Amino acid sequence: MNRLQAALASTQQFQQMFDELRTWLNDRQSQQAKNCPISAKLERLQSQLQENEEFQKSLNQHSGSYEVIVAEGESLLLSVPPGEEKKTLQNQLVELKSHWEELSRKTADRQARLKDCLQKAQKYRWHVEDLVPWIEDCKAKMSDLRVTLDPVQLESSLLRSKAMLSEVEKRRSLLEILNSAADILINSSETDEDDIRDEKAGINQNMDSITEELQAKTGSLEEMTQRLKEFQESFKNIEKKVEGAKHQLEIFDALGSQACSNKNLEKLRAQQEALQALQPQVRYLRDFTQGLVEDAPDGSDASQLLHQAEVAQQEFLEVKQRVNSGCLAMENKLEGIGQFHCRVREMFSQLADLDDELDGMGAVGRDADSLQSQIEDVRLFLSKIQALKLDIEASEAECRQMLEEEGTLDLLGLKRELEALNKQCGKLTERSKARQEQLELTLGRVEDFYQKLKALNDMTTAAEEGEALQWVVGTEVDVINQQLADFKVSPALVF
Repeated sequence: MNRLQAALASTQQFQQMFDELRTWLNDRQSQQAKNCPISAKLERLQSQLQENEEFQKSLNQHSGSYEVIVAEGESLLLSVPPGEEKKTLQNQLVELKSHWEELSRKTADRQARLKDCLQKAQKYRWHVEDLVPWIEDCKAKMSDLRVTLDPVQLESSLLRSKAMLSEVEKRRSLLEILNSAADILINSSETDEDDIRDEKAGINQNMDSITEELQAKTGSLEEMTQRLKEFQESFKNIEKKVEGAKHQLEIFDALGSQACSNKNLEKLRAQQEALQALQPQVRYLRDFTQGLVEDAPDGSDASQLLHQAEVAQQEFLEVKQRVNSGCLAMENKLEGIGQFHCRVREMFSQLADLDDELDGMGAVGRDADSLQSQIEDVRLFLSKIQALKLDIEASEAECRQMLEEEGTLDLLGLKRELEALNKQCGKLTERSKARQEQLELTLGRVEDFYQKLKALNDMTTAAEEGEALQWVVGTEVDVINQQLADFKVSPALVF
């Protein structure tokens, strides 16, 4: 009886504990059934994990009661005789174990899934927190990239733009990692996936937008840099050639009148041709500058470019005018010198002709008529030489005046030629005068000879006439002496 009472009491106590645990299990199962789907959001995941940990903690706290009840039930099964009661107790234990194990398994499974999803959410969030601030910083920096006409600022902006574009390309790999992390998180979660998808799409869109804007900005900066470079190259090319022409003009100015020469004229003409070929570039620079100013962003300071283009055009026109004037003046001077040189050549030719003429004069004549003709020829020849000498002297005077005004090397050469010409003319004059003197001397001798010959002939005639008038030679001494004395004093016989 006592044993039966004890068994009954034990069975009642077990049933009470069993009912309490089963009620608690039912509540937990009901609570577990109401668990929210695993979120993709980090904050909700952390909250869900904490709730599940609390749930598992409660489960662990009741594990002792569960084990006592199971042990007590199994003990009761041994003491209860076979029958309906034992079968009922056995079913209750099986059901209790099943519910407990299922609850424990689901709780552990949820815990594992929550932790796994939390890790994936944290990894995704790390990538977001790494990439998004950089995107915002990149947007802020892009606003400072401005297309300007200032070469220094433009170069700085272009370098920064290229560096940012390179950084964007590097960040592409991080974006791919973020996208992969987002996809993994979405596949692991049960809710809030759209928020992750939207956030991921926004980040990708921002990245694409930054890339496109940076590429466009870099292209604009490169284009303006190239245009400014082209402007500077064109400006420097014009400046260099204009400076070359100016330097040549300065050299000519320093040489003064000595700069006037055919060689220097060729140099000046070469500068003239170079400047003529440069004129289209000057016009292009002007139009190019106007295009730059029109395409420049609002507020850009284009004064420096406009000033450079204006200075280049003004200096080009001034130097071109000076070169053209210099060429014209030098051409006129050299034309005058050329004409003067031709005159000198002509006088040399005249002198050579006169020299040949003098050499071609025949030998000194032997009769008065020939000598008179030769003397007349020499006198005419001397008049020609005198006229040539006057031309030479006039040319020398003109050359000295031109030297005072011009002072060119060509004129110095012509001056020396005129001096040589004058000396040759003097020598030819001396030779002509020597021939004239020779002819006149010979004529004088011929005339004297003929005068003496005439006198001799006259005396001979007179002697012959006197001889005819003379008496016959006497026979007496006195008569002969008288005749001899008369003969000695006869004029016809005096030579």
